[in-house]
Amino acid sequence: MFKHKRVASKRKRTVKTVAAVAGVAAAAVVATATAQAVVGGKPARTDKNSFMMLIKYGKTDFCAGVLAFDQIHVITSAECIYSTEDNKDETRVIAGRANAYTKKTGTPIRVKDVWIPDSFADYSTDPSKAKVPNNDIAVLRLAKPMPSQYKPIKWVPSGFTYTPGTKARLLGWGTTSADQEKSPGDLREATLPLLPDSACKRAYQGDYNPENMICGGKPKGGVGACVNDRGAPLLVSDGKEWLLAGLASWGEGCAEAGKPDVMTKVSKFAGDLASATK
Repeated sequence: MFKHKRVASKRKRTVKTVAAVAGVAAAAVVATATAQAVVGGKPARTDKNSFMMLIKYGKTDFCAGVLAFDQIHVITSAECIYSTEDNKDETRVIAGRANAYTKKTGTPIRVKDVWIPDSFADYSTDPSKAKVPNNDIAVLRLAKPMPSQYKPIKWVPSGFTYTPGTKARLLGWGTTSADQEKSPGDLREATLPLLPDSACKRAYQGDYNPENMICGGKPKGGVGACVNDRGAPLLVSDGKEWLLAGLASWGEGCAEAGKPDVMTKVSKFAGDLASATK
């Protein structure tokens, strides 16, 4: 999963974050972290989850996001985004791609603008500011709308209650175990319970902030995120439809016992997301 500051990472890669167009400095943010993927899950169909967006930068690196609210905006983690002045055009948001490595499938569209909150803190660029990613969320504005067959998903409202024990869905294209050298690249999903803040604090102590983070996983591990799932959506149901409740952000290892996945709490940013997607 993502590198936790106190623990040496088995896998490490550098991710550069696009400078946001709304209140974020123009210089790119550089983030060094382990990525993540769905462990203990099952294959997921792109036609049944058409909101899923593969975010690909460079030749082999990728992460996840969701088409949100309309056909032109994608929500992901701030650490997911890669761009510099020289290679910004390499970044593509791809809808309808069942395998991350399969070329000439799905619908790729380039990114036009990026919004990242001013409060985003990246632990690798300024350790004095943050030990782990904080306020890890971003909105991408696409250069043109996704076709209508891709259906956007809504996010949970401000004040949404994250009830411990709630079964949530996590989707992504990443590795299925920490031992894999390379992700198979297939879209997968897993079900995991939301945990109380007390359990998250026990696992990560002062690094876990319940104001803008949630966590989930099974006490014995075996289900969770791993390599290449940064930005993977955590979905909950309101009884009518699935809603975006979290974004895979950081943690220790891949689905390890006692080390749950930590996600960005989307409800914390509901107002910001509404403004950013106008």
